[in-house]
Amino acid sequence: CAFTAVFDDMLARSIPQYEVMRRSVYDMACRHVQPGTAVVDLGCSRGAALAPLVEKFGAHNRFVGIEVSEPMLAAARERFKGLIACSVVDIRDLDLRTAYPADLASVTLSVLTMQFTPIEYRQRILRNVWQHTTAGGAFILVEKVLGSTADLDALLVANYYRMKGDNGYSQEQIER
Repeated sequence: CAFTAVFDDMLARSIPQYEVMRRSVYDMACRHVQPGTAVVDLGCSRGAALAPLVEKFGAHNRFVGIEVSEPMLAAARERFKGLIACSVVDIRDLDLRTAYPADLASVTLSVLTMQFTPIEYRQRILRNVWQHTTAGGAFILVEKVLGSTADLDALLVANYYRMKGDNGYSQEQIER
């Protein structure tokens, strides 16, 4: 799928401090990964958040990517094909609104995922994360936020749109 091929570039050009965010997620996750547990990524897309953790912790852990988009599932499964074959990585087609992986995780990632889940399902998902996290484990949640005031929010949005324009997006693309 053409979209999955350009997805990482689109994120890097669309999300302020994208590389800083990715590095922060990785650093925090590394501090909490416990041997013999799962690392779960809710909304794994192509597997960008899981890949460096798989590289660092390898066969000492099990890595579970959860995704509902068929093209992203295919891209993640292709990315981790060899590791799926040896049961280190598992990429699952699972809708968090109706199901949750049974794996006990020392780290669960949710990187820009919950905002795409209808609000009425979020509390249940968070409860599931809590119930499937080991003692000393971590839930790393990254989401877009609103400014605490209308003026601050307007400033953040303006800066965001400027950043996208600086990264080559047209005004029409930004507005979409």
